[in-house]
Amino acid sequence: GNSSAIPQPGHVSTGGVYNAGLLTMEASTISGNSGARVGGLQNSFEGDSDISNSTVSGNNTSVPLYGDSGGILNAGTLTLSHSTVADNLGNNTGGLQNLAGSGPIAMRNTLIANNTPVDCSGALIATNLNNFIADGTCNAPLFGTPFLGPLADHGGPTLTHALLTGSPAIDQADPTACGGLHTDQRGLPRPLDGDDDGQAVCDIGSYEAAEANTASAITVTPPEGLVTTEQGAGTSLTVVLDTAPTAEVTIALSSTDPSEGVVSPSSLLFDLGNWDLPQGVTLSGVRDLIPDGDTAYFVQIGPAASLDPLYDGETGLYVSATNIDDTSNALPSACNGGSDALLQNLLFPLGRTTCMASGSIVAGPHVFVLPGADVLFQAPVIVLENGFQVDSEGQFTAGSP
Repeated sequence: GNSSAIPQPGHVSTGGVYNAGLLTMEASTISGNSGARVGGLQNSFEGDSDISNSTVSGNNTSVPLYGDSGGILNAGTLTLSHSTVADNLGNNTGGLQNLAGSGPIAMRNTLIANNTPVDCSGALIATNLNNFIADGTCNAPLFGTPFLGPLADHGGPTLTHALLTGSPAIDQADPTACGGLHTDQRGLPRPLDGDDDGQAVCDIGSYEAAEANTASAITVTPPEGLVTTEQGAGTSLTVVLDTAPTAEVTIALSSTDPSEGVVSPSSLLFDLGNWDLPQGVTLSGVRDLIPDGDTAYFVQIGPAASLDPLYDGETGLYVSATNIDDTSNALPSACNGGSDALLQNLLFPLGRTTCMASGSIVAGPHVFVLPGADVLFQAPVIVLENGFQVDSEGQFTAGSP
């Protein structure tokens, strides 16, 4: 990925691609870039960009209160078709931001999801045909939970986001807009019958899911919807083979975001004696000390390694999970002169914060004074319990009113 700093007047401030002319992008991925104003792609007022079968993922704006869009910032003419914009982080918009006064915007069969703070914002999209925008912004025709896998190698020359089993984007593209496409971003055929209804229809986004009858030879229970918490609460799942292998099968296990959840053990071993016995896997939540809300991630089952060709290389199984956030930077109302204030799972951010109580203030566990914070406690009784921490670059003062 690339990065850019805060620019001087007239300078470009995009981490990935800046277009001020005619841009055609096909079967490409823009990822891992950081820009002062735009992370992934900036299409200027002079720009005319035609993007198809492509992915914009994992880009971010690096300067708080300055950056606009983590994924795409459009001020010109933009055509976006059969593309995926996901997991980008921006200040105003995570996915696609259309500036006021921009040129014509045509978006077809495109998936925008899991971007922070919102997926899409700004000027009206003139052509808005069968797009899936997870949070429903920009008058999304389709929205909801996308069941989208992490950016990974799913074949082809570029990284892509797989559509997981049950994704509402499977077989939902507009057939007329898909008519000129015969492959997805990876170069694999489309359309396919991904929902097993007897009709092959293109999927929304840059990835075409496999035929429904080409199921994995591994069964995971439950197949989705795991929940962990930042307080450490965990959950479990089981893995079992569907048919007897001709050789030992080792299945790797991992979390797509170890800062939110960790998996144990790291692998499972199946053989002729235990292939039909479900083996347990534990998933535990991790505290990240950031008030980032409930965060989605996945447990990856595979790849598998075996001398049995049915199982060797088996991959692409992802079980969706959510880690429930318990950290806040909002003070309890009791800090406004109430009798007693209890502070737990709290971050004091940059700037001055005052907590005043007529009785007592009890702080901890998991209360943090971050760098640049200036915190004042005023109460007759102040108790700092184990787990109250002040950064070396933070300021904390305690006293009576």
